[in-house]
Amino acid sequence: MLGSKTSWADVNVVVIAPQEGAFAQYGREITEGVKIAANDINSKGGILGQKINLIVADDRCDDNYAISMAQMLGVKKEDKINLVIGPFCHNRFNDVAEIYKQNGIMQIMPLPINSDEKNVRHIAGLKSASAKAFFEYYLNNLSGQNVAIVYDSSDRESVETATVLQKEFTNDNITSKLTGYSLRAYGKNYNLLAKEILLNNKIVFVLAKDEDIYELRKIIRRNNEEALIFATRYVAKEFEIDGQGQYYLGLKAFKDSPYFTETLVNLRLLGAEPDGLGIYGFAALKFWSDIVQKAQSFSYDKVQSAFGNNSAVLPWGKMSDIKYKIPLLYGVFEKQGEEYTQVN
Repeated sequence: MLGSKTSWADVNVVVIAPQEGAFAQYGREITEGVKIAANDINSKGGILGQKINLIVADDRCDDNYAISMAQMLGVKKEDKINLVIGPFCHNRFNDVAEIYKQNGIMQIMPLPINSDEKNVRHIAGLKSASAKAFFEYYLNNLSGQNVAIVYDSSDRESVETATVLQKEFTNDNITSKLTGYSLRAYGKNYNLLAKEILLNNKIVFVLAKDEDIYELRKIIRRNNEEALIFATRYVAKEFEIDGQGQYYLGLKAFKDSPYFTETLVNLRLLGAEPDGLGIYGFAALKFWSDIVQKAQSFSYDKVQSAFGNNSAVLPWGKMSDIKYKIPLLYGVFEKQGEEYTQVN
């Protein structure tokens, strides 16, 4: 679903993020950050003398709708789309990315995703980096305890993240502490899976779709209230379970963080302090604007060339000028009620 334009302009930017439903909070945060950046750029005369027209779109996190929206944006010849920020949900991501590529539309992801699409730029790294953040937390707080990692063998991102975690345990010579469980091998029999996990493990890292995480976590907690369960933060239904032992891997809080110093200074000079993921939406548009200025062109090929060969880019002030470890953007959050506390 396409939202209304902020105003008619020469440069068309689309932010694809949920505005309704379970992910709406995150979608609105990203959208607000992009709006702040667009307003700031336009107030200074735009990019190469052209103002930004911001379009807010919601693909409903639906596979078919995500494809049809990409196709619709790609054929808007009279109203050329210059940049897509998103989508938030990764439905048929490679197919969607290919459509944008074929139509010469730049794409920047404000959230982590595992993708080798060369035309897609990542400002928050890969989702698999969450495994390294988990392992760092494990070594510092849970070392010596057994860990169960549950992954969805039909989902590439889930398998890749599980593989990264396995390598971390292998490199530290503690493979005996990690046991992998393929969700599909249990045929959605969450009770059997939970029973086998809890025979030897108190720590569980679940890499799966939101409904699988929700159901498995509910059964594990029913059988062992002391179990520590880790999952990706940006999943649905997470507010429906209360109690101790809930942990999420997500992008680090940015307030007072050296990673975002220059970006935060720029935001505060604008009198803005975006919530949550807003800083990633802000950075995505500002970074693209800087690259267009560098290329002195809106041409897809020239902008891609100005970005360089590395799809993972870090527009965080001086940090983008050095070889920096993207996994450090991830943090571990403990959740109690509806409050999150970063614990590493």
